[in-house]
Amino acid sequence: FFWYLNGGIHTGMEGENITVTCSFSVSGHTKFFCRETCEEGNILIKTTKNKDQKSRYSIEYKSKSFPSHDILYVSIKQLKKSDSGWYRCALERSFLRGSSWDFQIVVTEGEFLIHLPAGSSGF
Repeated sequence: FFWYLNGGIHTGMEGENITVTCSFSVSGHTKFFCRETCEEGNILIKTTKNKDQKSRYSIEYKSKSFPSHDILYVSIKQLKKSDSGWYRCALERSFLRGSSWDFQIVVTEGEFLIHLPAGSSGF
């Protein structure tokens, strides 16, 4: 399950995994994946590594050479309804102001399909 959108709304069903791609024109040292804002208590992952995971959350950073943009993939495994809301992926640089992308995740209820043998009505 993969979406390639920056910002905007990303939809997934309960129990699925979701990955959002954040694109940055400048490299950064510290990577963040946050719920709403990157303030104390909202930070899901803060790392200087290019790949990290904490609980159901993961982050992967791909540095590209100019003129391509650096990519930060942020993922949530096993989506829950409570995961719906606003998120931020961000890069922090040593000497310059950091960059961030805000996006919304909407988790819908899973759909169940019942397969009946051929010829049966099910009722």
